[in-house]
Amino acid sequence: MAGKKWNENVELLATVMVATSSALILLSLAAYNKPELFGGKNKHVHALIPSALGVLIGLSSLGVRSEKARKAAAHIAVLAGVSGVFGAVPGLLKLPKLLSGGEVDKPDAARIQAVMFVLCLPFTAFSIAWFVANKKAQKAAAAAKAAKK
Repeated sequence: MAGKKWNENVELLATVMVATSSALILLSLAAYNKPELFGGKNKHVHALIPSALGVLIGLSSLGVRSEKARKAAAHIAVLAGVSGVFGAVPGLLKLPKLLSGGEVDKPDAARIQAVMFVLCLPFTAFSIAWFVANKKAQKAAAAAKAAKK
């Protein structure tokens, strides 16, 4: 990515955003409509939280395709990803006890949060790497342009 113009990999970013968005929305739909898949007994509106993050990321994928909206859209998507990572921490803290057969409060929420973490962490890491690589490419392009003068 470093040798290319900073916006040449926008489609890659948008594709990763759509994939992450779709996975978060599917997670929510499964958790809400079939709570027993995650060890729950009743439908909870909280199971729809990953879909809210997914919708934000999905809408942002449309924005990154526009030169004018790219920076804001990409930052909104990363903020949603970071929110998903940190929002999953309470569930992750319960996971070891849950996996060892212990009892925890809201085991379905802990499982949903763990899956949300698994989806949001790689997305956030990829997005940050994309930002860093594009910043380096911008600096290299500016240096090359200055050297030609």
